[in-house]
Amino acid sequence: MQLKLGPSDEAFRSQVRDFLRATLPAEVRRRSHIGMHPVHDEDRRWWNRVLGERGWSAPHWPKEYGGPGWTRLQAHLFEYECRMAGAPELRWQGLRLIGPVIYTFGTPAQKARFLPDISLDDPLFGPC
Repeated sequence: MQLKLGPSDEAFRSQVRDFLRATLPAEVRRRSHIGMHPVHDEDRRWWNRVLGERGWSAPHWPKEYGGPGWTRLQAHLFEYECRMAGAPELRWQGLRLIGPVIYTFGTPAQKARFLPDISLDDPLFGPC
């Protein structure tokens, strides 16, 4: 299957690539590309902070819960470009499992209490 991106999706992909080129240190890229797993915890936490400053730390989440509000294609392009660039992997347990359950079924108090910490990879949730 050949995916043909429209002009706005190509512009988004270019924005993500430019951000990654400008932001990711060579040593982080190198460690990722040679398969050093797990990526050093400090790299992952640093990366989450950088993404959080841009509002990109929870790529699949709706904007009202701390995500960027991207389309599914944009979230996929973001993750693909991050993987290709050697960015530290985001913790998927909180972002893909716990967070969506809370923002879909949680009470307002639960959402306020837990979602900000999950989206920014707070140590409250421990190593996943």
